[in-house]
Amino acid sequence: MLASALAGGPPAGDSDEAEADRRPRRRKQKDRASRGLPDRAAAMALAEAYMEIQGRLFPKLVQLGVIPRKSKAEVERLATAFEQRFLKADVQPEALLLHSRHWEQLAACYLRYSCDKSNPRSLVQQLKLTLERAAANKHFIPWQFVFADAAVTGTTADRHGYELANLQMASTAADSPVVLYIDEIGRASRDMVEALRLGRMIDAMGKRLVGVSDGFDSDHQMWKFVLSIFAALQEWFIDQLKPKVKRGMRDAHRQGTNLRPAAVGYKLVPAVDATGSPIFGKDGVRSKMLAVDEKTMPYIQLAFNLYVTQNWSLGRIARHLNDLAVIGCTWDSSRVRQLLGRYKYAGIDVEDMTYRAEQLDEKGRKKYVIKRNPREKWKVRRARNLQIIPWSVWKAAQRRLELAKNAYSKSSSRTTRRDEVNATTLVRPLCGGCKKPLWLGRAGKHASFTCTDARDGKNGCTFRGYKTVRHVENAVVNYVLNKVLTPTRVNELVERANQYLIEQSEAPRVDTTAWETEIAKLSAGCKRLAKVLANEDDDQKMGAVVAKLRQDERRLAELRAMARDAKRSSDIPARLCTTQVLELIKDVSTLLQSEVQIAAPLLRQLTGPITLLQEKQEGKSKPAWFACFTYNLLPVLLQISRNGNCPTTSTLEYLTTHGWTNAESAKFPLDVERKADVIAAKVAELVAEGHSTDTIAAVLGVSSQVVQEARTGRKRARGPRGKTAGETAKAPRTTFHDLVAPLKALLVKEPGTSISEAARRLGYCEATVRCAYDAAFPEVIEKARVDGAPPQRSNRSRLSKQEIERVKELLRKGVPIYEIEAEIGCSRQTVYRIKSKM
Repeated sequence: MLASALAGGPPAGDSDEAEADRRPRRRKQKDRASRGLPDRAAAMALAEAYMEIQGRLFPKLVQLGVIPRKSKAEVERLATAFEQRFLKADVQPEALLLHSRHWEQLAACYLRYSCDKSNPRSLVQQLKLTLERAAANKHFIPWQFVFADAAVTGTTADRHGYELANLQMASTAADSPVVLYIDEIGRASRDMVEALRLGRMIDAMGKRLVGVSDGFDSDHQMWKFVLSIFAALQEWFIDQLKPKVKRGMRDAHRQGTNLRPAAVGYKLVPAVDATGSPIFGKDGVRSKMLAVDEKTMPYIQLAFNLYVTQNWSLGRIARHLNDLAVIGCTWDSSRVRQLLGRYKYAGIDVEDMTYRAEQLDEKGRKKYVIKRNPREKWKVRRARNLQIIPWSVWKAAQRRLELAKNAYSKSSSRTTRRDEVNATTLVRPLCGGCKKPLWLGRAGKHASFTCTDARDGKNGCTFRGYKTVRHVENAVVNYVLNKVLTPTRVNELVERANQYLIEQSEAPRVDTTAWETEIAKLSAGCKRLAKVLANEDDDQKMGAVVAKLRQDERRLAELRAMARDAKRSSDIPARLCTTQVLELIKDVSTLLQSEVQIAAPLLRQLTGPITLLQEKQEGKSKPAWFACFTYNLLPVLLQISRNGNCPTTSTLEYLTTHGWTNAESAKFPLDVERKADVIAAKVAELVAEGHSTDTIAAVLGVSSQVVQEARTGRKRARGPRGKTAGETAKAPRTTFHDLVAPLKALLVKEPGTSISEAARRLGYCEATVRCAYDAAFPEVIEKARVDGAPPQRSNRSRLSKQEIERVKELLRKGVPIYEIEAEIGCSRQTVYRIKSKM
């Protein structure tokens, strides 16, 4: 069975029918962003209950369309809106103030249950109680203000739904909720400090907290005393529960029963004691215990064998396990490291290795972190029946893991760390496959982006390969400078913006006369109520006066906000000036080419998220890389104009606040620009002046092959890489810079030595020696560039002066080259060289 797994396939003897049993489904843990999000069925049940209950309590709002009619499509829509609101932490209430005559105050509700073993219908039951209590108080809870957390403990404030409810209660907007309904104080928090903080915050905002089941109401005069009692009881309940749970877990560990889901390689079977008698839990249900799973055990042995014997890396083992689809989950380096360090595979059952400690975050709220207990506090039990790996193999794996940990620890002598490189990158693009930020797979001088999910074979991502940070940044910046920040784009932007301003100026104005009249009446009424409140001694009457005063003040704030917005809409600013916008564009271009710390946030604001894509090209084996983003010039121009006190600031602010945008999508290839393409224009200019290839190469500091590519536009063919059959290892390559000193010494000792003779005596080809000569005598190359003639390097000829003159004479008479070669007895190249000098 193990041999079959090493070969890359499933264990021998497994049939297709047994495949599903071999890979049992494991509950997928939610990431931090979706922690506490009710599942789809629970969200749809909440939406269905909301429409049914609110439709019965507010039938007129159903007719007006504020509460949708119950249907399958509407249930799906409300459930989707709830999930998106939870994940994006963005609450956007609809225009509900138009229908405020049907209720006295807007309210919100918060629902929660603690454990994933609890009944999810608990959320629906809490929703029913809160909606009915709110309707009895003439309060309306819109769907946008229904917040919930599922299977999250109330001992911490780190809950997405709870934080959203806090944000809405802390808001001062006219359409924010005024009352927060909860089932009881324990639903909001089981931490005394957090519960008191919530009460103080709501009271400071002039709002109200209502507990439906426990009868708590912050409008009561004794609310602080009652809240402190309720919060203390909730925390005391948790403090009493912790030691009981710990005691039960330790007793289960002594008996050998199971405490948590079975790890890979094990399965759960009915528990028995040492005499073979069954073990039952406190509720009479048969307890479970761990046993070795013969179907998944070979994969554990495979992982240890690959790591210890064959020295595979953790990432390579993860990719191999993903290819084998072991237990149907995704593997990565961290999961494999956890597997290799598990004591239970060596037959040792350890409990109390870690504990949960309380800490305060930057906001002063309590959070929990996992810390490791000292070894003397561990509860250790020998379990030979659970041993899968021999002790010697397990210890060898731990030694290698320890060596790897020490090599990559913070005290290592590495000069560059990933976090340091990330801080200097201009962009951080997203993967086009899994939409996650790309990692720096390589660091240092040639830092490159890559996707770790594709590298480890996770989540079906196929975005393979690396792309250097320099290429990505240069491509993005060049596109922005040459395609976005151009006069043509500016003219289009100014033309569209001015057309929008003209349309706004021609639109009919909002009549605010009725609002101003009502504002005057409410202002006078509030002053009268304030006087009555100052002279009133009856507590009952004072409560009624305070409630009326608060209601009038909220209505007054709404009307003033509506009138202010209408006035802003009627004040149309001046139109944009193309010249002034072009000056702002110049500032943006300058900032984008400045330091990374300045350019990075500006580029992020301009382009938004940048995504890298890979698309297959016809006739090519490797896919082409593309970058895409949606850019918007308006926010960037507004920020620059504010910093420079530009006269167009008011116009840009008006366009931004009124929702006008010029967002456009961009997609372009990330082609690696060759050096030959960069210098092509300069090479063409020098060629037109009559310079030779060698002269141009020496002037530009490149090889003659690169110059030839720039002249012809064709890429030179490369030979096969690597060693051929029977080839021995080559000596380290010597560059022409290493020949500068020996060549100078030779020419000083024997002046007039030709390049060919120097190459023969030094043991290198003429091209290498010629490059070394150019580096040793740059004045010769500069003189050739100024004169527009080939460089006159040291070329001593074996011909005498009389023979050279004879060659020139024959050339003037038009004698063919081959006849001159035969008469003088020299090479054809010598005749050509004399001819070029003539």
